[in-house]
Amino acid sequence: TVSANAKKLRFANAGQGADGWLGLGPVTVGAGGGTDTTAPTAPTGLTSPSRTTTSAALSWTASTDDVGVAGYRIYRGATQVGTSATTSYTDTGLSPATSYTYTVKAYDAAGNTSAASAPVTVVTLPSSAGGLVLDDFDGDPAYPSAARNDLGRWTGGNCFLNGGGSGAVSGGALSLRYDNCGWFGSDVNADLSAYTHLVVRIKGAAGGEQAHFNLGLGGVSKVFGDFTLDGGGHPAVTTAYQDIRIPLAANGIDRVSPGQLAMGFWYGGNSTVTIDSLSFQ
Repeated sequence: TVSANAKKLRFANAGQGADGWLGLGPVTVGAGGGTDTTAPTAPTGLTSPSRTTTSAALSWTASTDDVGVAGYRIYRGATQVGTSATTSYTDTGLSPATSYTYTVKAYDAAGNTSAASAPVTVVTLPSSAGGLVLDDFDGDPAYPSAARNDLGRWTGGNCFLNGGGSGAVSGGALSLRYDNCGWFGSDVNADLSAYTHLVVRIKGAAGGEQAHFNLGLGGVSKVFGDFTLDGGGHPAVTTAYQDIRIPLAANGIDRVSPGQLAMGFWYGGNSTVTIDSLSFQ
């Protein structure tokens, strides 16, 4: 701090005043604000709610920071592929039927960068992604009144807490609300030899519902979360839609005589799962 008594500075150019002096008032020289050196927390809950043959959509839970998160950097393997100011990003230009692993890091305005999120592996859809639709719950045929799926075969449910026990279709998806009770079935009865995966597009009200129900198809019946996925992982239902791709042969499912796809909710859980579509690809 310069003395509160006005100081005079002599200017080489005397035009600043009659005597060439300039009076200054009090001048305070402060130390300045502190430097932000704290990195944001790592993003959590990284998932892929949807994918196509050439793209993968990603979403995650926001990071926190003592000043504020400026954005996120998205990595495919070790390569940064983009940034986002929100908690979502879609990576494009990918190859069909290919596995990609992603992580996300948060950064703040001072340039501090968080640790990487837990990785998520995404497998893009094969070129023949149209596949065979068992039911997309678009209202044609109407569920449950028509009692028919998109293959024209029987479907129905009971013991659910909505839709009079059958579950309810809303917004093009089947909502199944359960409390340790509920059964859904949809007849396939078609040769699936041309297809490699059962694709369940699903989300849960709370996440973790994969332990609440079993799935039966082609002579195999087990808790949904116990099926083996490509790469050795297991299904995990989240609060955002995702395509859970269950390889048929690797799980011992009879593709020639698959019979009925059935789901039973007698495993002690209570929640709601919403199924956007069931298909074979």
